[in-house]
Amino acid sequence: ADPVLVPTDPSMTVDGRFDEDVWDLSGEFVYSVNSSSYGGVQATVGTTAHMTDMGLYLAVRVRDSEIYASPSRAINLNSSIELWVQTADAAAVNPDSVQMRVDALGNISKYCGRESNDFYAHYFRSVAAVTLLDAQAQDGVVATNSATGFDVELFIPWTELGLSGKPESVAVYPQ
Repeated sequence: ADPVLVPTDPSMTVDGRFDEDVWDLSGEFVYSVNSSSYGGVQATVGTTAHMTDMGLYLAVRVRDSEIYASPSRAINLNSSIELWVQTADAAAVNPDSVQMRVDALGNISKYCGRESNDFYAHYFRSVAAVTLLDAQAQDGVVATNSATGFDVELFIPWTELGLSGKPESVAVYPQ
């Protein structure tokens, strides 16, 4: 329902592909995991943003050969990304902060901030789409150790961050 309820810019299609001219992935923020603590996992998560008068678009590139996701598991237990977004001047989680978890199958969980500096499960308007890379879901499940990763494209309207228009900047914390 979100793609129907949340208007996006005419020049943007939130489809999990970064084929719009606005995406310059060369300057993305990259977080790497290369640790024996995680069973020798070697993965990267690259994130870049594009701001319009309507809202915030995010491109997230997960590069990992091991992709596992099932709708019967909690999203955070699947191959997934987590983003925390709020105004740049916010010192801590607040009622205008939002958090999203999106797994490799496109399942989404949404959370809103509260004054106690934490999040609670709560709906907010947004659009997200996922593209699997060198992997396919079978019977609604993806389980492979030979994938390239997955891409996530997201849109969050400014009103969901408590803003009436485009700010100078926002804070995005990918995980």
